[in-house]
Amino acid sequence: MNLQAKFAIDIPADIKKAIDLQGSRNIIEIPTAELGKMRSSLNDFIKILGCRITDEDIAEFQRLNRSVGVADLPKVGSIWPFHPQQMRRTFAMFGARHSLAGFSAIKQQFKHLIVRISEYYGHGAASARAEDVRLDHELIYLLKESRIDFEATMLYEFYNSDQPLAGKKGLQIVEERQDAPIIYKSWEMVRKLVKENKISYHTTLVNGCVNGHKCDMYGIINPAYCIECDGAIITVEHGNNWYKKHFSLVTYVSSLKNMSEGEFSHYIPQIRCAEKVMDGLGIKYVGYTCDREDP
Repeated sequence: MNLQAKFAIDIPADIKKAIDLQGSRNIIEIPTAELGKMRSSLNDFIKILGCRITDEDIAEFQRLNRSVGVADLPKVGSIWPFHPQQMRRTFAMFGARHSLAGFSAIKQQFKHLIVRISEYYGHGAASARAEDVRLDHELIYLLKESRIDFEATMLYEFYNSDQPLAGKKGLQIVEERQDAPIIYKSWEMVRKLVKENKISYHTTLVNGCVNGHKCDMYGIINPAYCIECDGAIITVEHGNNWYKKHFSLVTYVSSLKNMSEGEFSHYIPQIRCAEKVMDGLGIKYVGYTCDREDP
């Protein structure tokens, strides 16, 4: 049971103020006496169901409510002290914890004024989600094995197919296909090397790379750096993404009335790299021309 209302932590002042304002927006007001009857009925229902607290419930409660002291915890074997507000807490927690809904969506569902109120209802979801994954050893193993299979399959297909490739490493692979190293002739051998971290392959929207952790990460600042990397492998799928990027960049710079030197030196290299990639992969496009000399 990931329910929390009776054992709530102190609400921050700004959230408390927003909750007060939130209450003033209610169109339908339920009399306090009726609310009391509802709570009483719900607790009677819980008793009929025999929902008694277990050690597992306490462990889960502590994981999601780390600020609650041991002395304030409900007792194992007792009936859970139910409160209607726990339903909202449970809904927010379940949605956020299992990536079924973001806090913006929860905000809309709960009709909150600010997203921080929704985050308060779902506090602890992120850490619980991370712990769920960490404790699920089978899931971790499957994710790792799937990643190894993906890298091995991509590298094997690069060397043993006729798909067009661009990028420095991609062009090198194309040249070596007729006389490729024997290790790339067997998928099992490639997978073994990937698993031993002797070779690797990682992909982004703009290119693939075999440099692994040796990457200097300059491509984060400007993806044009990735194209000149010695480990770059660019597939047709990457080329299509470069086509879209080229179109959006050309549209943007064409809309600028007075492009500064900083903007020019940032965008033009990316446009030229996109054109270079598309030329290498045989993708048709409309080139960009301007009066200035390329940087």
